[in-house]
Amino acid sequence: MTELLTTYLEQHQKHKDTQRREKFRTLAIKLMQSKEARNQLKPLEVLQMIPGDWPLKSSDCDLIGFLSSIFDHQLTVEENSKIEYNLTKMEEFNTELEHNELQSAYLIIREETDCKVCHTKLGHKKIRIYPHGMAFHMRCAKNPSECPITK
Repeated sequence: MTELLTTYLEQHQKHKDTQRREKFRTLAIKLMQSKEARNQLKPLEVLQMIPGDWPLKSSDCDLIGFLSSIFDHQLTVEENSKIEYNLTKMEEFNTELEHNELQSAYLIIREETDCKVCHTKLGHKKIRIYPHGMAFHMRCAKNPSECPITK
């Protein structure tokens, strides 16, 4: 797209005939105003290629509006890329957090595991497990919302 615009602008500059110059100017303007141009043309390159003798606004073209729209499109693309990057990072962080929470919730109670209150084996009796990972007999930890050791 940039090459085609460059060709039109070069042809515009090259010809001395007013009709041919106007023809290539019209082709360049139509190309810049196409929807595809917003996605494919780089605003700074286009700004540098536009001849200095062209009016920025005339009855047949609005170069200010065109440049504004491609700058706006370019900024939107960059902002969306940043948002996508940050959302990906947030998703990675949340996945890691969820993994860490699952790991910390994992508790192995063996036959030889002792109750920290009465110091006897927990065995296969009814037990209560608290969020910080401590396990007690039900009779030793009577309040389900308060750990008997850290209360």
